[in-house]
Amino acid sequence: MSDFYLNDADHPTPDFVLAAATDVAELLVIGKRPDNWPETQLPIGAVAFEDGYYGLWKKTEDGQTQYTAPHAEVPNDFAIDIQVSGAQGTQTALFLAKAIAAVDKKMLANFSPLASFASSAGTIRGSDVREDWQNLKVKVVTVIPGYESTPADEQPVMAIRPDGAMYVTPKIMDDGNYGDPNYMSGKGMNYAIMHEMAHQTDRGIAVAAEQQHQYRQQHEGSLAGYYDRATPNKYMVEQEHQVNNIAINMGLYIGLDVPLTGITYGWQTGDYGGFTGNPS
Repeated sequence: MSDFYLNDADHPTPDFVLAAATDVAELLVIGKRPDNWPETQLPIGAVAFEDGYYGLWKKTEDGQTQYTAPHAEVPNDFAIDIQVSGAQGTQTALFLAKAIAAVDKKMLANFSPLASFASSAGTIRGSDVREDWQNLKVKVVTVIPGYESTPADEQPVMAIRPDGAMYVTPKIMDDGNYGDPNYMSGKGMNYAIMHEMAHQTDRGIAVAAEQQHQYRQQHEGSLAGYYDRATPNKYMVEQEHQVNNIAINMGLYIGLDVPLTGITYGWQTGDYGGFTGNPS
């Protein structure tokens, strides 16, 4: 890592000295930015704050390496594992860090372990959601595991896989995708994070198991084609619809700004977001 210094008596100008770094392996999301953090010429590095600012490790005058902020005092740190080299991977992680920190703030403040809310899939328990959230691992990758043979234009940009990690690709920031500030009126990332967390709830897992069981009964025990987005089947649509209902109700419960329209397969009972098949 490169050295840099905050503005102090020994280094009054510029705000800090930095040898540019655009390739890091991990980003820690640690909440509020210290008041004395510089506001211009921000370095790319290993620490991200909920307002989008970020920085590197620094060395003190005696040569000791330390964090530029007391991360040990901030609970529920999220480590973002960056497996895409260069600025693209780091920029994606920085983008995710801001979105995750904003959700984290709402989740911890407004969702106690004893809380619960209703969804079309059943009651969602606060203890279930908080445990999933606090154990969440986030990885920035080129291709999400399990989709290596899927055509590039059909690959998901965010998904939680069987290992429990949330995988995200840099394409999430492309025009018309969740990270596009013009998509879903700027609420796309909030929706995407809530949707993936909804898949992890007890009820989200149960809905997926039930719909996949019904699909297998109609396809000789096979799940082949279940997630074919080009020709969606009614079982996958029902699964995603129910998960959407969990996601939106979760977002509303914690006070997160989530979209109420324009959601693929819909979220309100009976509204399947323009799907023309028979999802019942």
